[in-house]
Amino acid sequence: MGEVHITKRKRLLFTITLMGTLVMASFLAIQFKTDRVYTHLFYIPITLSAIWMPKRTLLTGVGLALYHLVLELIIRASWTLSTLSRAVIIIVVAAILNEIWKRELTYQHEIKHLAYKSSHDGLTGVFNRGYFERALENTYDLPTMMMVVDIDGLKSINDGFGHSVGDEHIMATAEVLRKSIRTGDLIARIGGDEFAIIAPRCGDDGALEVLLRVEEQIDRYNQDMETERWLSLSAGYHIALVDEDLHKVLEIADAKMYETKKSKYEVAYEIEKRGL
Repeated sequence: MGEVHITKRKRLLFTITLMGTLVMASFLAIQFKTDRVYTHLFYIPITLSAIWMPKRTLLTGVGLALYHLVLELIIRASWTLSTLSRAVIIIVVAAILNEIWKRELTYQHEIKHLAYKSSHDGLTGVFNRGYFERALENTYDLPTMMMVVDIDGLKSINDGFGHSVGDEHIMATAEVLRKSIRTGDLIARIGGDEFAIIAPRCGDDGALEVLLRVEEQIDRYNQDMETERWLSLSAGYHIALVDEDLHKVLEIADAKMYETKKSKYEVAYEIEKRGL
């Protein structure tokens, strides 16, 4: 809301300045019968437009140039070379300022794009390992929950169906986790098939809610999938109740995740063994 009010205020100031410039220009044109005096005033609203409303800079310049020509035609009933040249200069100045704005906008987009690439994983769009490592140095509101999630059997998926299907599993995992965490929680891909979540103000109840949502999202994803291509995830979490080194919290969550994965494999092995 604050930015909207500032924009409205700037537009009002620009409009007042523009109207004042037109009135003053008309007065000077009638008083001195020369365009050498009043045309310099036109650069004030053009400059303000370039600063406050850059999209309208060229339009402002063209409008003022046309106003200049009309004013001269009314007062002198003709145009001189000086009249035409000043109109062209006004438009050229506005065009240059508009081009500068366009290039600045392009640079800003490039900077944002580079910043995004440096902090986000190219495949999934979540934060990458580098950003996550920096995030571990931050301080979060307690309790802070750290969760590590790993894709089960990704190597088998890659070997059996190809890496494109494996990439689909990785992207699906990122989407499952996105839909399972709260706004403000951090999710990052910290390895080939491994993800991590940092959730401030989240205790055991909150962690269990995340796990339930993850299972729900996995079930939805697997509904239209062949059994051999089902998505399966293993997760482990640890709650930091006091200020702790988040690297150690990550290690504990990672160890719990591997315990979960190990238990799954042991169960699967027993089922397979009994089946034989």
